[in-house]
Amino acid sequence: MEKQKNKKINNKGFTLVELLIAVAIVAVIVAPILTAITTSMKVNKKSDDMLNETAVAQTFMEGLQDMSLEEIARQFSTVTNPGGTLNFLPSGMGGTIHREDQTSFPTQDQDGNWVFQKSVNNTYTFAAADVEYDGKKYDVRVTLDARDYYTAAKDGLNDKMYVDISDYDSKYDGLYVQSANVNSELCSKLALKCVTANNPKTADDIAEEADRTITVNITSTTASGSTDPLIEVSVNYRLEVPQDYVGTGVQNWADQNFNSLFINTADTTKKPRNIYILYNPNYYSVNAHLREHIVINNQENIPVTVYLIKQSSVEEFNQSALETNYRVDMKVTEGVKGSEYATKLRTNLGYNLYDLLKTNTYREEPLQVQQLIYECAGVSTIESVYDVSETITGKSNETVRIFKKKVEVYPSGSYSRNFSGAPLATISSE
Repeated sequence: MEKQKNKKINNKGFTLVELLIAVAIVAVIVAPILTAITTSMKVNKKSDDMLNETAVAQTFMEGLQDMSLEEIARQFSTVTNPGGTLNFLPSGMGGTIHREDQTSFPTQDQDGNWVFQKSVNNTYTFAAADVEYDGKKYDVRVTLDARDYYTAAKDGLNDKMYVDISDYDSKYDGLYVQSANVNSELCSKLALKCVTANNPKTADDIAEEADRTITVNITSTTASGSTDPLIEVSVNYRLEVPQDYVGTGVQNWADQNFNSLFINTADTTKKPRNIYILYNPNYYSVNAHLREHIVINNQENIPVTVYLIKQSSVEEFNQSALETNYRVDMKVTEGVKGSEYATKLRTNLGYNLYDLLKTNTYREEPLQVQQLIYECAGVSTIESVYDVSETITGKSNETVRIFKKKVEVYPSGSYSRNFSGAPLATISSE
C-alpha cells in the first residue's frame, strides 16, 4: 500500500512545439505521396484518353483499308449518304454525322460516277463529326494522298494493271488459282518414277527440266430435254519429262485435272462469261529451253473471255531478270472462224511483272510470248498477243486507285473550326 501511495501517475502530454514538429514531419512525408497519387491519376487519365483516341483512329483505318477511293467517297458523301452512318464503323460508334471538305471532294458525273482530280496535287480530304467512343465524341479527318503515284501520261490517274474480278459470279464465271504446292507435288511424283527406273533425278531436277502445259478445255454437249447445250470448262495441269527418264512402258508425265471451273448443269441457259486463270510462271522456260505451254481448246466456238494472269511467285532481287528471260508459247484452238475469234484474251503477258509490282512502271517484254497461234478448223495463224488481247480488266483501269491514307482524330467541334490545332492521334498507312 505504501508503495502505491508513493507512485506518481505520469499525465504529461505533447507540448505545442512537439505537436507542430510532428505535423510538419507528417506533411513532409504525406505531401509527396499525395502529389504522386494525383500525378498518377492524371497520367492514367491521359493514357486512357490516348488509348481511346488511338482506338478511334485504328477503327477508321481498318475500315478504310480494303476500300477503293470511289467507295470511300460514297461513304462520306452527303449526296449518296445524307445524314447516314459510316457502315464500316461498329454500331457502338453510331450517330456519326457525315461531312466532307468540299475543296478537295470529288464530284459526280451524270452517270453517278466519281470524277477525281487529274493533277499532281490529287489529294482528297474527308471528315466525320461527332464520332462516339467510350462516352466521348471526336471529329475525324481522313486524308487520301495519291501524289506519289501520279502518272503524267494518264493525266494524274494511276495506270497500274490489275485483275478486276469484282463482278465475278459463279453462275457465269470460272476461276482457277494455281496452288502453291501443285508443281512441287507433281515434280516429286515424276522424281519417284525416275528413281524406280534407276535414274537419279530429284524433284528439283524435274522442276528445271520438265515441260509444263496448262490446258483450258471448253466443251459443249447436247443437254437432254433442252435446246441449250451443257457447257463445261476444265483445266488440266501437266508436267512431262523425256521418256527415257522413266523408262519404257511408263507414263512420262504427272498431271492434275480441275473439272469444276464452270458447268451449267443447274441452268443450261447460263453461258460462261469470264474464265480467270491465275498461274505462277515457270521461270526455267527460256529461249534455249521453251518449257511453258498454255493451250485453250474451244472447238465449239463458245463466246468467252479468258483472263490469263501470271502471278508474282518469287520475292527475289533477280525477279526482274527472270521476267525478262521468261518465255511461253500459247495456242488457241477453235472451229471455223467467223468474223472474229470466239475466245477473247486478257493478259499481262508481255509486261515485266517485277517492275510492274515494285516500281509501278510498265516495261514491255515483247518477246515474252514466244508465239500465239490461233488454230481455227485446223488452219493455224500466228497472232500478236498485243493485237488480240485487250486491257487486262476488260474495262477502264485508269483511276486514282493507289494512295496513302492518314487518319487524324481531333476534339469534338474541330470540324467547324477547320481542324485547327494539333490532332489528338494520327495513324498513316500505305
